[in-house]
Amino acid sequence: MLHNSLISLIPYIDFNRIAGAGNGLHFGVLTDVRLPVPFLQLNVSTKLEYRRMQAGYIPEYFDQTYDIGRVQYAVQQGSSVNYVSKYDAAQAAASAGTSFSQGGYYGELAFAFAGLLQIGGLYEDRDGASNGASLGVFASIPAFDTIKASAYYLRKNMKSGFDDAFRLDERSLLAASLAYKVIGPLYFRADFRRQWVLLPGQSQITAVDSFTAGMATFIAF
Repeated sequence: MLHNSLISLIPYIDFNRIAGAGNGLHFGVLTDVRLPVPFLQLNVSTKLEYRRMQAGYIPEYFDQTYDIGRVQYAVQQGSSVNYVSKYDAAQAAASAGTSFSQGGYYGELAFAFAGLLQIGGLYEDRDGASNGASLGVFASIPAFDTIKASAYYLRKNMKSGFDDAFRLDERSLLAASLAYKVIGPLYFRADFRRQWVLLPGQSQITAVDSFTAGMATFIAF
């Protein structure tokens, strides 16, 4: 472990298990760099991780889709996509063997610029799965008084690389917000959201788009 006024570096090892399916080892390092730029607060944070896994192990951190994935997990079968529970998907993959033959990786990168701009993203992928990759990106402009903006995009269980990364379908989430100061503490705010919901009378969770606009105020605690 390394820690001083400019950099913090923390290595770690995790052992995880999906009972009845498979095990996985994660080797990673957390890094936080504070760049000495005069009059500015510039931070760069990273999380880099390499994984060795049995075929029945499906790595996944907690995020907006974690609970949904437990009951509705996308599995690529040829040119079509079927949805099963994550545990069923892991058990089906476990038939490929018990050796730690599969590799994978996970990476996060985030920039914070003087409290004015925050941007970042994550990407993960693994061997042995045609839809084992995930991508997330975010951006936020929190400090300006006249205008405030933020956006977040997450795509799960996609193909490796970026050809399948930016597509709005049943494996994508999106939230974007823009607010403009009208007078005093009042802002005009518009929001777009793509959410996963269980509609009445349906047994499968689907993606639903919504747009709202109106007046709002912001209170800092």
